[in-house]
Amino acid sequence: MLFFYLFLNAVALAAGQLLFKSTAVQVKGLPLAAMLRGIALVPSFYAACVLYAIATVLWVWILTKVSLSTAYPFVGLSFIIVALVSWLFLGETPTLRGCIGMLMVAAGVALIAASTR
Repeated sequence: MLFFYLFLNAVALAAGQLLFKSTAVQVKGLPLAAMLRGIALVPSFYAACVLYAIATVLWVWILTKVSLSTAYPFVGLSFIIVALVSWLFLGETPTLRGCIGMLMVAAGVALIAASTR
């Protein structure tokens, strides 16, 4: 069950990044001062912050159950999730090196997951 929460945390982090990207698209091209004011009017920014706050509380709870050295590599799953969702929905094409990197991260997480059972 702990692996579910580790995965859920990675999904929450990835979703937060996608919400931050949505915010960035809405304030793109504005000078810094205008961008800062603009961010205050973008709901996705607040959604991302709330999601990150929830993920942080979940993370602290996870760390009461497992060592940091075991849990932290699962954060890497968020990199994979962001890359895949960005490719599927934002049209961002992953490079060959990016794909190899994602496979390496996935393999590392799988190795750690297998060693903790």
